[in-house]
Amino acid sequence: MKPKILVSWPFKESTLKHFDSSLEYICVKNSKTRYEECLALINDVDGLMAIDLKVDRQLLNKSKRLRVVGNFGVGYDKIDVAYAKQKNIVVSNTPHTVTLPTVELTFALLLNLTRKVSFLDRGLRQHSFSSWSEESTVGYSLQEKTIGIVGFGRIGKSVAQLAQGFGMKVIYYKRHQLSVEQEQALDVSYRGIDFLFKESDVVSLHLPLNQDTEHIIGDQLLSRMQPHSYLINTARGGVIEPNALYDCLSNNKIAGAGLDVFWDEPHIPERFLALENVILTPHAGTNTKVARRNMLIELHDNISSFFKTRSVISQVV
Repeated sequence: MKPKILVSWPFKESTLKHFDSSLEYICVKNSKTRYEECLALINDVDGLMAIDLKVDRQLLNKSKRLRVVGNFGVGYDKIDVAYAKQKNIVVSNTPHTVTLPTVELTFALLLNLTRKVSFLDRGLRQHSFSSWSEESTVGYSLQEKTIGIVGFGRIGKSVAQLAQGFGMKVIYYKRHQLSVEQEQALDVSYRGIDFLFKESDVVSLHLPLNQDTEHIIGDQLLSRMQPHSYLINTARGGVIEPNALYDCLSNNKIAGAGLDVFWDEPHIPERFLALENVILTPHAGTNTKVARRNMLIELHDNISSFFKTRSVISQVV
């Protein structure tokens, strides 16, 4: 009997025909009711391909044969990993294919902010500039500025590499500092998180959301930023305390922010929509056709690998 895989997205047969034929796939019928459908179907499946799905205790408790959960994305805050581990269920994610598209959007937000792309576009359409050289049109160059990267995994390191291409100095913070040899090879310097926020012209967030990082970016850290500095978040909305960020932005304590992720997605507080110094995108870091295709391949390969070798390519610890 083939291992049965539950897919939390209504894929067509034309997509499924490219999947490992040694496995049997069951797809939900409707993406809007995927949780309820998965809850009804998960009892007799061996694997779960979790695409934009909350995998909580209720879902895991309904499973009798489930052995592996593959997450579509690098973040796994929607999955109760600790409880899955208690039930001896392996959890995997897709860290390799999300890196480049997330880095691209990080710099799209940063360049939009610093070079005032959206502001200038609106101004031209609304004929609001008395002169194309007026003070409000002047942007901010990245060359010789300092970018502080919070979270220095695959994405953080790739952001550092691109930032250096713009002539930026890179400092970073992570729980465990790199070795001297690694820092020299990457041409980066470690800072404690307080000092990173104080020294950086740009702070870019690339840390996971968990009980240790929820609202870690609050009044204490934001108050250390300079009035000319920018904050970019393409990680998870929950790592920032929203009231503290709104206070900074509405009172011009920092120059601006680029936000791709939010606290209660897909809802965005109306007060943030009214701010002129914020660029907002709808959690679009990996939202390209190539990225989505590659993420699906990586997700599929994790599940396939598990049933062939009893191990996954990218396992969540």
